[in-house]
Order: sequence, then structure tokens, then C-alpha cells
Amino acid sequence: MQNNEVVIGVAWYQREHWDRLKRIADDSDDLDESYDEWRKNANSAINEIRSAGKTAQRVNVDIDELISWCAENNKHLNSAARAQFVSEKLRARFDKP
Repeated sequence: MQNNEVVIGVAWYQREHWDRLKRIADDSDDLDESYDEWRKNANSAINEIRSAGKTAQRVNVDIDELISWCAENNKHLNSAARAQFVSEKLRARFDKP
């Protein structure tokens, strides 16, 4: 990967965690109703990013880790926090020697 390449992280959830995320997210009304609907939309977003010539990478989100991160960073568990969490996890991938 080139140093100046922009990489866009896409939160990637597991089926078995979707209902829990829906229960605890501050913005649960904004989340897709089902895991299958979310996955379809997430894959479409990845395809759009790649069609635009950008790099998209899935970032697995562990719900317990996300909850802890939100608490440690005094964040509400919402889309902005999830995006920042994913961004930091993705950045950590590239910062490793």
C-alpha cells in the first residue's frame, strides 16, 4: 500500500452480535432492522467506495471492546463513536512495525 493512499474503514459486525448492538446503541433507530439488511448495505457501501477508486477495508468490531472504548473515551455509543473506533483500529493496523 502506498503511503499517500486513503483507506476507508468499514465497521464489520458478526451476526451473533447484531441484536445486542441494536439494543445498546444510542442511535439504534438509525441502524438497519436486521443483520442481513445491514450486511447487504455494508457490502454495497464497500463496492461504491471501491468503484470510486478508493480502498475499503473491513474492520471487525467486537461489541465488548466497543463498549469499553466508549466508556474510556466518554463517548455515547452512536455512529460517530463507531466511526472513530473503526478509524483508530484501522490506523493501528498500519502503525504496527
